[in-house]
Amino acid sequence: MRLREAIRLSDFLYRELVYLRMVSTRANVDMARLRRGVRWASINYALVSAIMTVMLALSSISPLLPLIWPPQDTAGGVELVDALRASGLVSTAMLFTFSFMLCASASWLLQEYELLKPLMHLPLKHGDIRLLAFITASREVLPFLLVPAIHGITLMLVVGLPAPALIGASYGYASIFLALGASFSLSATVSRRHSGRSLRARLARAVSTLTFVLCMASTFILSQMVSLITRLVSQISKFIGPFSSLLWLIYPFSAAEGLIMALSPTSLIPASALAAAYLLASLLAFDRGFMRFWRGSISPIYVGVGEAREVRIRPPSKLTMSPCFGVLLKDLKMAYRDPRTAYMLFTPILTFLSFLPALIEDAKAAIMLLNTAFLASSLMLTMASYQLLVAEGSSFWLLFANGIRKKDLISAKALACTLSYAALAIPIGALAWLLLGPLDMLLNATSSVLLSFAASSICLAYLARYVGPETKMAKMGLKDLLVILLLWGIIVGPYALVALIIGPLQASLIAIADLGIALIVLSTLH
Repeated sequence: MRLREAIRLSDFLYRELVYLRMVSTRANVDMARLRRGVRWASINYALVSAIMTVMLALSSISPLLPLIWPPQDTAGGVELVDALRASGLVSTAMLFTFSFMLCASASWLLQEYELLKPLMHLPLKHGDIRLLAFITASREVLPFLLVPAIHGITLMLVVGLPAPALIGASYGYASIFLALGASFSLSATVSRRHSGRSLRARLARAVSTLTFVLCMASTFILSQMVSLITRLVSQISKFIGPFSSLLWLIYPFSAAEGLIMALSPTSLIPASALAAAYLLASLLAFDRGFMRFWRGSISPIYVGVGEAREVRIRPPSKLTMSPCFGVLLKDLKMAYRDPRTAYMLFTPILTFLSFLPALIEDAKAAIMLLNTAFLASSLMLTMASYQLLVAEGSSFWLLFANGIRKKDLISAKALACTLSYAALAIPIGALAWLLLGPLDMLLNATSSVLLSFAASSICLAYLARYVGPETKMAKMGLKDLLVILLLWGIIVGPYALVALIIGPLQASLIAIADLGIALIVLSTLH
């Protein structure tokens, strides 16, 4: 099969992937929008691929730009060694993260829905079907192959030598192939045959969801840390002292140190040999991962007849019979089954990560920054609890038909987000108390948990005022958003003023009062 024909045939499989992705990640997709999304899949793919490729290329060469166009302030210049280190690390990290995230999603859908099985009945060779599987699974990653070449050309313009350019491009391609191999191996492990109630099935679903969340979080961290990566790498090298000489052997640090070693004729040969070794190892990892994915995609699944055994039917737990706790446990279980729900529950972590660059730049302002993160998390949790309400889709009739009241529904959504936030905020407050000294941080963290539950409950009570058995989907318009921001300001404003002017102990009393108001509001609902 010719490559052009394979690309044309893979377009049909890609459209099927787009259809399944839209259906599985959006609630109540109308048919007109679904048809439009599938019809324009190729154009959307071209636009998104171009944007992401440009973004990755700019991220890879951004540490080198001050060397090409030096700033007018010479005191703020960047050293060549630091710029090369930062460029190598950013390039490998970004290429690996994005390649892994995109290929893992596509390859998992290919295997989960057995899209390759119908091709086995066509007059096609196994090699042709294998080529179609590779192109379809890695279709969104293939444009990234331009990024290492762009990075290498930029390195040659900056340094004026071909060796750093070749080494930088080699590590870029090694990152892509390593990510492809890892994603294919993961999709073969977390496949359709791992569905069910067994511990292995639950762990497989949890790994799949956690992979998605970690990839999104790592992308967010890298985007936040690009401006600090140069100084951070230099500080790490100084911190580890004599062991810094071994960094050039360890991936991905070898991508940074290899660019520097290529500047010297004495260390050029070891750096080039190591880059070639990592590139060869990544190709072997890719081949092994893809063949494992291929065997899992085409192999028939045989389920043998097991021995007959007695099955005891147990009554449901009394805890789950409580309407509020039943919905709460359902939402928490969805955290390891549905990436959308898990991402909402991990929102507070991303809020704290957004303050990480500021903490690194100014450690003296740690108390103020952490308190700001605590307050910002309460707003993010309000939006996250609303997303949990939206996730019910058109199932509100089922909830209300089973005797679940609006009060139980709102309390469960607010508790799900608050418990996930408490698992993060209280340990951070305790760690800040141990490192910084005063007990204020632990008290502020505990108060922010109460404040978050109060804000989420009151705002959800407003948003769910029209929710009933006939509701198809919870919606929030611009007017509702403005009201939510106003309510959040009314709840959080007095707490922030008292904490800033008087102290954390008095602010905690305000948080308890807000909690009492929220409980009163919930008691008025039916």
